Formats: sequence, C-alpha cells, structure tokens
Amino acid sequence: MAKRDRSFRARMKWTGFLLVLLAAGAGWGAWATCGFRGCPDLSALTAFQPAGGPLVLDRYGDEVAYLHPLETRVVPLDDLPDHIPEAFVAVEDRRFFEHRGVDWWRLAGAAAGNLRAGEIREGGSTLSMQLARTLFPQRIPGEARTFRRKLLELQTARRIENRFEKNEILELYLNHVYMGGGAYGIEAG
Repeated sequence: MAKRDRSFRARMKWTGFLLVLLAAGAGWGAWATCGFRGCPDLSALTAFQPAGGPLVLDRYGDEVAYLHPLETRVVPLDDLPDHIPEAFVAVEDRRFFEHRGVDWWRLAGAAAGNLRAGEIREGGSTLSMQLARTLFPQRIPGEARTFRRKLLELQTARRIENRFEKNEILELYLNHVYMGGGAYGIEAG
C-alpha cells in the first residue's frame, strides 16, 4: 500500500508540475501576443495624424461637410521651446529617458499606494503607456481600469519603445495626448 501511495504522489507531483508549466507557457504566450486579439499595429504610428471630424458625402460621393472639424498640426519636437517637453517629462514621467516603456519602480509604488488606500488611486503609467492608451482607445480603453488593460498597455508601451527613439515617442505624445477642454495635442492645447 505504501508503494502505491508513493507512486500516486509522484504522479500527482509531475501532473502539478506539468500544469504549472503549461499555465506559465500559456501566460507567456498571451503576454507575447497581447492576448487573443493581438497587439495594436504600431506601423500606423509612423503615418498617424490627429484626426479631423468625419467627412460627410452626398449620394454622389461629393464632399458636403466635416462634422466637428479640427484644425490640427503636428508640431515637431525641435519647434517647441525646450522647457515644454521638459515640463511634461518632469510631471508625467520623470524617469522617461531611463526606462524602456515601463517604470517598474513607479508601478510598484502605485500598486503599494493602491493597496494602502484599498482602491485604485494611482496608475503608474509612463508617457509610453499613456501614448499607447491614447492612440489605441478601442484596444486599450482608458476608462477600463482592469488588470488586463494594464498588461496590454505595458506590452504596447514596450513595443513602442522598441520601435521608436525617445524623442520620437515624446513628439508623438505631445502631438496626440489629451490636453483638456476637448483639445488633443500640444498645438490645440
């Protein structure tokens, strides 16, 4: 009987080990591919412009009007006074030039603060994470404060950082992030 118990325990240990290994592999696969829907397509960022309003056409395909027309212009980082980008980095992500999309210290601090408060008060998002949320609102909805959204935001921010230089990311951020009062981008703000 004792031999059977040891054999059963050994099989259970191996089964448990394999289940943990399978779960870890599935978790890694989900992380690497941003889940079942995949990661947002970053190639669109190189041609991305702040959107104007939808175009209204008549039944013949002729332009009638724009709904809520927006006159926006992408402002190159070099055209801005130095203090503007420096101010955004100082306020939003002071270690922006030191991390690769995710500030793990800030994220840990935000998680600790949220645990102490017993609710979500801090997010710990970097400029790259905010940019990901801003540029892909259907995929990474900012109002959905979930663990899944945060993981997708982390992965997309890492991909942005791997594809673009820091100054390019800062320029994208400044030209597309919400500035308040219905304004998007530094020109409108």
